[in-house]
Amino acid sequence: MHQPSPESVSAAPPQPRLAELPLVTAIACGAALLITVGIAAQSTQPSGAQLAEWGYLPAERIWNGALWALVSSAYVHVALWHLLFNVYWLWRLGGPVERTLGSFNFFAFIIVLALNPWSRPWLEHAAMRLHRDGQYLRANLTYERSLSYGADSAWAFHNLALTYYALGDTLGYQQAVRSLRVLAPGQADSLELRLGSTSSSLPGS
Repeated sequence: MHQPSPESVSAAPPQPRLAELPLVTAIACGAALLITVGIAAQSTQPSGAQLAEWGYLPAERIWNGALWALVSSAYVHVALWHLLFNVYWLWRLGGPVERTLGSFNFFAFIIVLALNPWSRPWLEHAAMRLHRDGQYLRANLTYERSLSYGADSAWAFHNLALTYYALGDTLGYQQAVRSLRVLAPGQADSLELRLGSTSSSLPGS
């Protein structure tokens, strides 16, 4: 009987060692599954308060300091299809990325992505909070930044006019009102009627 040569025999693929398994990816998938089971055990239609117990917080609370919820909220699922879709792709994509970067770097990568707050709603919220606190210059800069992220232009220029007014910046105020008038003439008229359209009405003039 003909015996196959050693060169013609394909070696069996090596089994991955425990150290090579995507540990962070596995933990993330497991956490999503366990949290979903826990939520389902409480209620088929969980309330906002019940979801908050599992780490899903509204944006306002996150922006006001509960930054840890940026990470925990990603693992809270209510719909089964949402859970299965996310876990499937996390395992398929997260595993190879983790093996390439290493578990520590992959974990750091996830945290950095989760803690990135530079989104339009966050900028709008931050600008209004700075405005309310009387930090007009910082609010002004944040309103302008929100425009580059797609904020409502009429809303932004209306509030920019208010911050320029509070800062006593006549030119900035007039430019903001001029831009607002192009977008929303009624708002511009109302604002000028309330604050006064002349530069002498600005604080410090």
